[in-house]
Amino acid sequence: MRGVNTHPCVTLEEARRRTLHLFREALENMPQVLSRYQMSGVDPEEVTERIKQLFRRHQGVEDLSVLNRLLVLAEMDLNEFVLMHKTPHHVYQVLAPQYIEDAFALSHIRPELKKTRSPFLQSFYAGKEIQK
Repeated sequence: MRGVNTHPCVTLEEARRRTLHLFREALENMPQVLSRYQMSGVDPEEVTERIKQLFRRHQGVEDLSVLNRLLVLAEMDLNEFVLMHKTPHHVYQVLAPQYIEDAFALSHIRPELKKTRSPFLQSFYAGKEIQK
C-alpha cells in the first residue's frame, strides 16, 4: 500500500482518474482487509457493493476542493484499513454495517460482549451509592 497522495487535483479529469484508481485499489485490497480483520463471515460481494455505494454517494460532486478532500480522506481510510490501524468494529461499521445491527454480531471477535454486567457496574450505571 502506497502512502496518501495529498497533492490536489487541478482538473475534474484528474480527479476522476484518481477516484477510479482509488476505487480499483480499494477493491484489490478488500480480500486482504477481510482476512486480516478475520471477517470470514462477511460476504465479499456485499463488501464490494458497499464500496461501490460509498463511492457513488459522492458521484455528483464537481467542486475540486471538495473532491480533493474526499480523495484524501478515502485514501487515508483505505491506508488505515490495510495497515490495521482501525478497530474491527470500525471496519464493520464502514464495510459491513448490517453485521453490527445485532448487539451480538461481533461476539466472535470480542467474546466479552456476551457477558452480562457485573453487579458493581449495574449499580454504578443505575446511580446507586456503592457500599464499602
